[in-house]
Amino acid sequence: MANKSKKSTPKKSKKSTNKPKVTTNSVKATIKNTDKKLDNAASVPLISNYAPVVGTAGVIFAFLFVFFWYPKELFSMPIQNYDSPFHFYAIKNLLDNGLGALFQIAPGEQYYPPLFHFLSYLFIQIPTLFGASMAIGTGTSFVWILSMGILFPAGMTKLTIEIMKDKGIDISQNPFVFTIPLIAVSFSSFPYEVLNIGTLYAYGFAVCFLPWVLLYWRRLMVRFDFSQKNIIWLIVILLCVLLSPPRAMFLILPLFVIDFILNIKKMYRYNKTLGKWTVIVAIISGLSTIAIVAYYVSTHLRSDLLYHPENWFQNINSSGNPIWSLMSWLGASAMLENTFDGVSTITLVITFFAFIFCLVTCIYRRSMREFVIAFIFFGLIYLCTTSFDNGFANIVTAPFYKNTWRITPILPIIVTPMVAYFVATISNILQRKIGSQTALLFGLFCTTTLLLTPLVNQENVSIAKMVSGQALIEPEISNTLAGENKNKLITTQKVELFMELQKNLPKDSYVITDPFAGGNYLYSLANVKVVYPIYNFKLAGTKEESILQALSSYNDEQILDNVCTYKDDSKNYYLLRLGKYSPMVYDAGSTPIYEILRDNNLTTKMLESGTIKLDSEYASGQGSKFKLYKFNCGE
Repeated sequence: MANKSKKSTPKKSKKSTNKPKVTTNSVKATIKNTDKKLDNAASVPLISNYAPVVGTAGVIFAFLFVFFWYPKELFSMPIQNYDSPFHFYAIKNLLDNGLGALFQIAPGEQYYPPLFHFLSYLFIQIPTLFGASMAIGTGTSFVWILSMGILFPAGMTKLTIEIMKDKGIDISQNPFVFTIPLIAVSFSSFPYEVLNIGTLYAYGFAVCFLPWVLLYWRRLMVRFDFSQKNIIWLIVILLCVLLSPPRAMFLILPLFVIDFILNIKKMYRYNKTLGKWTVIVAIISGLSTIAIVAYYVSTHLRSDLLYHPENWFQNINSSGNPIWSLMSWLGASAMLENTFDGVSTITLVITFFAFIFCLVTCIYRRSMREFVIAFIFFGLIYLCTTSFDNGFANIVTAPFYKNTWRITPILPIIVTPMVAYFVATISNILQRKIGSQTALLFGLFCTTTLLLTPLVNQENVSIAKMVSGQALIEPEISNTLAGENKNKLITTQKVELFMELQKNLPKDSYVITDPFAGGNYLYSLANVKVVYPIYNFKLAGTKEESILQALSSYNDEQILDNVCTYKDDSKNYYLLRLGKYSPMVYDAGSTPIYEILRDNNLTTKMLESGTIKLDSEYASGQGSKFKLYKFNCGE
């Protein structure tokens, strides 16, 4: 019995040693794991990842919003603004001369990035395969709507989802994904303002690629995913931007620099060799940029300007109040002007709190730093553009011509991820503290609010006004055809005149007319050749300059010698008087060299001397006449 008891004792002790020790740490770990499992179980959706489906639906709605906003008269007629005539001319030149003119679009053999014009050309050519035709305005409208309504919001959706993943937030099951593309197209500063103010067709087209550029750049610089696919796509998209106006890259370069600075330490940890070479390339790029600017300044500026940087690039005077300009950039002007109520006010508050939330997060958690810094940096450029005229302001605004509508297109790219981060973070907090249903309701509330904003406010695109302080954008752009207003660039009467000239003038005719008065549309709209199809090309050393100089001399013999020898294939040269120039074009800062084309004294003298003769008159709609004169170039 004693032996048995001895044997049973170690069995009990062995069994007792296998029992887990109950400690405070183990209890905490068990509770934490249990909570994590419960959170994961509560957050598992019926569909594991419906972000692509919901995001695609949002892009479709964004496209419909852009399409129905777009003024339908622009499918046939041009908008009233100073860039539009050039783009129409460039496309018309491609249609007449084929792809050989792709890289020599402007008069005087000037180069202009041709991608937008090329795509418009393709759209116009497609109906010809079926024996139909398409107006130039229709081609440009298709490219504009597809790029602004699909390419841009799709890029912003993809970019925003990936940014949230980089911040540790998965929004693949958040209904807010549906709203991301709608937010992207709800800024008046972009895409609508680039159409309404500057008719920056190609510049706006280039901006549509920037979310995709930033997407693949971040995959390389933030995630260090140097796969062949990412590198190739980044190169392809960068080429698309360079074949559109490459100046749009100035909008995204600060984000490149910010990402580089914030992630260089992380890159060294990832791969020291890669980090060293990246720093070397960055230093070389920076020094090269400084050298190029220094070379330009020293060789292209007069010596008396060398030490006056306030006059280096442009002399546009800024008259804005700094405080008001700053509030405009932040969006406060929308609230101060009392132009918002209802849903618009809610959207304004959401956007304002999104920025403040990201700013606080940036300070305490170092999250969304790149977008907060970019927002402040571009706010500084906006302030310099609108309020200051010193040398520093002139230099930092040089890439943007000191024009606000070339800076504000960055707003959707910066603000959209900040709003998404704000909504997603609050939604996740609600999910952990209250429950997934409350988080879902919050996401649906934000989605509905931001979706209804542009639809309820029929007279403007509201988010843009609150962030950029721009003027309200009307659904029907008011400066298309100007009806009876003779001061507009193109009017109904001028279009009718152009059609008459198309029918009546000989095919080999050339018309000299004031491009500031709408003459720069005569070629693109009516296929009538003009000597000055656009106003802003280089005249120095060209026959076009010689003709203007001859007209300014008032010398009849010199005038006929230059005009009648302009092209060897024609002896039919005309002078078309279209009345007063358009202030909106003339005041854009262009040279007054064309004033001789509206000189009444010159016209009277040439009539008296027989240099020209009156060919025909046309109604102008203002009680006066459009007059067409023919130069006496002989038979």
